[in-house]
Amino acid sequence: MNFLTRARQRPGGATLKNVSLTLAHAVAVRIPGVLRLRQQLAVLGELPQRLSALEWHIADGQARLRNIGVQVQNQTNQSLYTHGLAIQQNEQYLIERMRRLEHVLREQALTIAGLQAARPAVERAVGTVQAPVEDIGMPADLYLEFEASFRGSPELVRERLKRNLDYFQFDPEQPSLPVLDLGCGRGEWLQLLKEEGIRAIGVDSNTAMIESCKQAGLEVHMGDALQYLAALPANSLGGLTAFHIIEHLPLGVLVRLIDEARRVVCPGGVVIFETPNPENLITGACNFYVDPTHRNPLPPALVAFLLKARGFERVEIDPRHPGDPSLLLQGTDEAINVPLNRLLFGPQDYAAIGYAP
Repeated sequence: MNFLTRARQRPGGATLKNVSLTLAHAVAVRIPGVLRLRQQLAVLGELPQRLSALEWHIADGQARLRNIGVQVQNQTNQSLYTHGLAIQQNEQYLIERMRRLEHVLREQALTIAGLQAARPAVERAVGTVQAPVEDIGMPADLYLEFEASFRGSPELVRERLKRNLDYFQFDPEQPSLPVLDLGCGRGEWLQLLKEEGIRAIGVDSNTAMIESCKQAGLEVHMGDALQYLAALPANSLGGLTAFHIIEHLPLGVLVRLIDEARRVVCPGGVVIFETPNPENLITGACNFYVDPTHRNPLPPALVAFLLKARGFERVEIDPRHPGDPSLLLQGTDEAINVPLNRLLFGPQDYAAIGYAP
């Protein structure tokens, strides 16, 4: 009765077909492994549907990842573009500020030169001409100590000056004219020339410096550099040097100094003027004024122009003495580090070099 009841529960009732199927099922379930095989066949039947669902989920995940990647790339590109634009604007701003500062310095120098040129006429007009009062500045012995503290040891200065020997390689078989060093200081450059067999003469207004050079057996003269030059015959020098001198002079005196140098240096002779480099912002804004006898920084373009305008040829600017490498900015952002390192830790000095025609 139980068997017939299960057959009646199939669609169509207790037909021969349903009775046969019920009997076959009753026999099959009693065979070992048949029921497990039936379950596995059922799972295999559902497998294509599950694989389709899995493929759909994988495709959907890949699409979501692509969208996220595109969004991240767009945001990164936008951020890089914004930072690059800001860096470019800052660099242009710094360059423009430097140009304005150079323009202001040139205007001030011209104004001072004009006032100094007009002073004698004004004094004659009002009848108040007086003998000039000498500005002794820093005492001679104190300035000698100052140089030892801030310029460096004689060994360091000698090492830096050696590069200038290449400009004074005269023919040993031909008689050579002497080289004049204005503001010879402690005489490191004179000593180097003497060791190379080149006659060198030094001029300085500091009594302590002159005494130090004489003790070293160097040929030096006490006095004003411009006055000493004016007393020399034309074409009487093979070359002229002035290391860290021109920044002490008013513009009018500097122009007259260049004119006298052009007169006394023989054709083909070289002149070298070394001075602090204001293109290095730390030098131009701070270190330059450590020496209280300095007047104002001289941009390289100005000194090169003055040499060319007063008759010298093949004028060149030689940047010298870069800042301490340990202070350089590090990092991967070269768009920021390279300009800042150039402006802050670039060459601290430069030499303006020209040849007499």
